[in-house]
Amino acid sequence: SIIRFFSDQRPLEKLNVRRFCSESCKSGFVKKYTDDEKCCWKCHSCGDAIVLDETTCFTCPAGFWPNEDHT
Repeated sequence: SIIRFFSDQRPLEKLNVRRFCSESCKSGFVKKYTDDEKCCWKCHSCGDAIVLDETTCFTCPAGFWPNEDHT
């Protein structure tokens, strides 16, 4: 990472600064955390399964299938 300093003289609390390493996952995707950083993840598709929670896909029993947004 590179830190760049700038001449903006606003107080720190007035700056709109965000740090994140991962975007939110789209519908039908779950978070798979990376090994090196526990707060970062990659989004993986649940495919034909449903999203049980933000990190778990669940395969429907035979004869059932997920709704359009996989929830």
